[in-house]
Amino acid sequence: MPKAYVGIDLGTTNTACAIAELHDDGTMECRQIPLQQLGADAKGVAYHHDKTLPSVVWLGDGNQVYTGTFCRDHADLISQHAGSKVIHGIKSELANRHWKLLHNGQKYGPAEISSCILRTAWATLLMHLQSHQLALEAIIITIPASFSSTMRRETLRAADMAGLPMEKVSLLDEPIAAVFSSYETAAEPFPNIHTGEPIVVFDMGGGTVDVTALTIQPDERAVRIHSTSRYNQVAGDDLDLEIAAYLWRRLACDPAKLTRVSSIALLRAGEAVKRAVSERIGRPPSGDTQAVREECRKHHLAVGVKIDLSPDFEGIRTLAVPIADILDILRPFLDKNERASNHGRNIFTPILEALDRGGLSPIQIKQVYLAGGGAYFNPVYLELGAFFNSALSPLAGPEYAVSHGAAKFAALSQCSRPSRRQAAYRRSRDSATCAAYCGRKSRSSRAASVAAMATALMLKGSVTARTGSSACG
Repeated sequence: MPKAYVGIDLGTTNTACAIAELHDDGTMECRQIPLQQLGADAKGVAYHHDKTLPSVVWLGDGNQVYTGTFCRDHADLISQHAGSKVIHGIKSELANRHWKLLHNGQKYGPAEISSCILRTAWATLLMHLQSHQLALEAIIITIPASFSSTMRRETLRAADMAGLPMEKVSLLDEPIAAVFSSYETAAEPFPNIHTGEPIVVFDMGGGTVDVTALTIQPDERAVRIHSTSRYNQVAGDDLDLEIAAYLWRRLACDPAKLTRVSSIALLRAGEAVKRAVSERIGRPPSGDTQAVREECRKHHLAVGVKIDLSPDFEGIRTLAVPIADILDILRPFLDKNERASNHGRNIFTPILEALDRGGLSPIQIKQVYLAGGGAYFNPVYLELGAFFNSALSPLAGPEYAVSHGAAKFAALSQCSRPSRRQAAYRRSRDSATCAAYCGRKSRSSRAASVAAMATALMLKGSVTARTGSSACG
């Protein structure tokens, strides 16, 4: 029976799953698993499968719990029903002990809400494993490198509540998983990634921005982690919020009438404007964001958006949004020179932090690899290109790179071990502390250092991993 290794990218905005199958002849096949979820089409509301699962949970007026595209796309309508709650972005609250929800007599915390998302993914995975007659060997759930120890423990607790077999569950930092999405073969493990010199993985999702500086050393079969960022104060959702606030000011409505329903609609409109702006400006060869902003202002370039705030406000509002206005309001978050004026809430705070901790300068970075949907927002792309003055490269698609890499990492690390008894699981606290925190819970929670887990680089032979600084909270 073929062996299966699962990677779960439990994201702030979306969740994705991949399976790597290891066959008896040593070949490996990795593919994305469409997740069953609640959706809606012309025929009505029904369950369907999609490659990404919105990390949104609907608690019904009874004890029903739903997840899926319907919960995300119709959150404003769902919120109008008494006894219904819609929760999104819960991943960012995992360390918040004050976040509590009492719903229909049942208490929910961030871990309980996260477990609802994982339970949906696990149900689909079980059906896939059974229908394809696969033997489950390991599950890796990815987390931001900036996650604290508390957030890591809460992620494991959520997995336990979701019914995952905890003796097979580990955690892995998302930037490391993103790199392993490009793994190909033992003979040529990373053909599309620059090796031998420092590279940066920039992972911008809805709730976090992770930056990791590392060097892949194929001759020594080693991955050297120079540093990771610990900053976690701005990400893609923050940009949506700023645009939504701008739209609200443009509408000039009575603030007293703003409810949760209209707030959700505004957020969706803000995200739509962000996507439209990104598509409209593209990626000009000059890479000069200031020139792009001035060009848009000169030619009065704008994008249109329709906003439905019913039932709080009557009618559908249509706005022409000047692109220069959007670039202006996002400038404090994206322009390196605006970092201090915005109290550090800027994408360059984690970048400069990672470089400083690794003793690196931008000119030493030979390649920047992008993961997460936020990294493909063109204003972000242009700012990164101008700062590093080096090539920017995607990692197997923004939505699936992390889950693919996690599945491959699980398969490679398992098959590289002589035996499970010889596998070293420990939590390192010295100067060579782990760059990827892989928590594994059986009778007690355990963590594996990258020194043990980076054997995933090769299918055969001994592997060493050298780390320069801590990535553990």
